[in-house]
Amino acid sequence: MKSLAPGDFVALLIDSERPVPSDASLWVFLADPAYDGWAQPLKAGEENLHLMVQCMEAWLLADRAALERFFGQGFRLNVLPAQQDVESMPKGRLIESLKSASRGSQTKGPYHKGKHSYDLLGMSDPTVLRQACVFARRFLDTLAVQLR
Repeated sequence: MKSLAPGDFVALLIDSERPVPSDASLWVFLADPAYDGWAQPLKAGEENLHLMVQCMEAWLLADRAALERFFGQGFRLNVLPAQQDVESMPKGRLIESLKSASRGSQTKGPYHKGKHSYDLLGMSDPTVLRQACVFARRFLDTLAVQLR
């Protein structure tokens, strides 16, 4: 990796793929062999690692208004689970819920991670994400501090 210039900030944002204890060191969490045994880079701190718990789809599901705008006519909001704590929902349930709710979308078709996820994340309201997702709040707050 090239050297960073003063004021540069690097953040890694990835899916956790499983629940994350709220008091866990994220680097220790990733170092677990069950998660691929990632090693913490020498100059990286906790502020450099951020997780979408349990996957990006939790953040997407948190902003239902963005989902309705994106998928348009035929999107079935009532199919989504009523559960408020989206970060505790298993990855498979999150993805299947999005696919099921969007199956009738006349403009986008059923949810597909690679095809839709990044556009949806870009449309998501940071205020909604901060309120609904502890790990999104941590990420957004870190970015706010770094961008000052």
